[in-house]
Amino acid sequence: MTTAKDLPIGHEFLTVTREMTQERMSVYSDMEHSNTAGPGGRLQLAPKNIHNDPEFARKEGFPRTIADGVIVTAWIEAELRELFGTGYFKGGKLMTKFIKPVFAGDSITIKMTIKDKTPDGSATRINLDILCHNQKGDVVTVATGSGLVT
Repeated sequence: MTTAKDLPIGHEFLTVTREMTQERMSVYSDMEHSNTAGPGGRLQLAPKNIHNDPEFARKEGFPRTIADGVIVTAWIEAELRELFGTGYFKGGKLMTKFIKPVFAGDSITIKMTIKDKTPDGSATRINLDILCHNQKGDVVTVATGSGLVT
């Protein structure tokens, strides 16, 4: 069985595409608001903002609502957990940079490429370059991520 440790530098993993929906953006906005709203443990609706209200987003200069960058970060992290398993939990790293807004209705494709491999204790750290594109081919997020393999 081939593992990430056996793959060559430059190997591109199968791409994953996810759809950014307004429902997903609104639920995340509400969850984030609920976490900062104090005790109670209940989901509370967030006030109108650029993530959950198209009119509010337009008033702020956006053509429509935009996704919180943490949603795309969570998608990338899910791919890293899938790839490295416990090697991500034990020593994984992720750094993201948001290049362009992600809008409701965008399709985001995550592409991960092995950048290099470095010794890390008794394991090998697999370092990845990660690019996220929208359906137009525009880069919306760039990242570096890694995980440990034995």
